Amino acid sequence: MSTIANLRKCKANMSAHLYILLSLLILMPTSQAQLNIRSETGLAESSHRRPLPAEEAFPFSTTRLDPKTIELIFLPAKAHYLYQHRFSFYLKQLEFNKKTSLEAFLPEGIAKTDEFFGAVEVYYDELKILITLPEAIIEKSVILIEYQGCADWGFCYPSRSVAISIDTL
Repeated sequence: MSTIANLRKCKANMSAHLYILLSLLILMPTSQAQLNIRSETGLAESSHRRPLPAEEAFPFSTTRLDPKTIELIFLPAKAHYLYQHRFSFYLKQLEFNKKTSLEAFLPEGIAKTDEFFGAVEVYYDELKILITLPEAIIEKSVILIEYQGCADWGFCYPSRSVAISIDTL
């Protein structure tokens, strides 16, 4: 191969490399600006987080205090909270597929302006709820506990419904 042919090939390779280099230099400020926007809005931080399983984010225990009262204790994980307005309690008679609302006492929560629901009351710390059962309970009944919570970093868990057998309390 002649020297002139080698020079032409070298010039073509340099042109291609120069084109790629210039393209990268042009795109760098744009990608840097996007990174800054994400960092400022917290998107960069939250995109690396993984939500805890709901059972770990909002663990709870139940105790039967007397024939008519059940104590339910939630212990939300750090930086997680439960919505007061998303709690519901039912007695479900499995034999008849009948669901009845139960009376429950929830303490006052902490006022919060939430990105999903606006002005709400929430619980960050241990939450004790007293649930009142009716006088007569048919065997094979369960208590349905419905609740919802979120993590401070922006992840909102879907509503949950958990059934607890009366026989186990």
